[in-house]
Amino acid sequence: MIIHDLISMVQDKLRGRSDLSAYSGTLGSDIPSWIYEAILDLTPSYPFEELIARGPYVNFIVGQAEYLLSFFLPPNSRFTQVRSFFRFFGTTNPPITNATNVVGNQLKARTTMVVEPMSTIPGLPQYWCQNGNKILVGFQPDQTYTVFMRYQRPHPFDLKNLPAAQIFMPEDWREVIVYSAAIRACDFLGMNDVGFGYYKLLHGDPKQPMSVGLLQARESQLRRNLSNNERQMQPIVRRYT
Repeated sequence: MIIHDLISMVQDKLRGRSDLSAYSGTLGSDIPSWIYEAILDLTPSYPFEELIARGPYVNFIVGQAEYLLSFFLPPNSRFTQVRSFFRFFGTTNPPITNATNVVGNQLKARTTMVVEPMSTIPGLPQYWCQNGNKILVGFQPDQTYTVFMRYQRPHPFDLKNLPAAQIFMPEDWREVIVYSAAIRACDFLGMNDVGFGYYKLLHGDPKQPMSVGLLQARESQLRRNLSNNERQMQPIVRRYT
């Protein structure tokens, strides 16, 4: 799926405004650039497996629990979401195949209030939290354990040839992108009533809190995959007195 594939669909939402179909090179003034802006707005806010990347193998520093996010990223890289951390039980970097070093587990995401007390206790890191552009782990590393991060990168675009730019989102997000681009177009064209109608389709009616828009009804690929997995439940019962 490329941006050009969606141009006619957005044009239909704008009452057939074919004069806006060509990319002018000026962002915010034609259908291709409104699609581009819609994708830029959607991709940092929702998980998309097509944009997931793995960072390099790095080693924790003994006695240091807080790290800049750039510590876990390739040079000159950007991110929109931190997805997970995998920590090995060994310290070899890179991990050696068929060795005990390749055994490890995922660090669990927790709030700062949970992780911070652990960050002062030396041990095997088990938890992490994000504070702005920093990552805090608990326990405080007592060895130089090897670790890597999976993260979501910003959506790439070639602005010189925007209509041919590939869209790294699932096909079932096509309608969401079209309506999101049409809302931007309506704002530019002064079609406010039409744009508000599209907004309600996308986000639900603000006057009806129980209404579900297209965005809320959409599931990520990750959530669909996890829906087939088993779940563990632990009932908590208070003593009756």
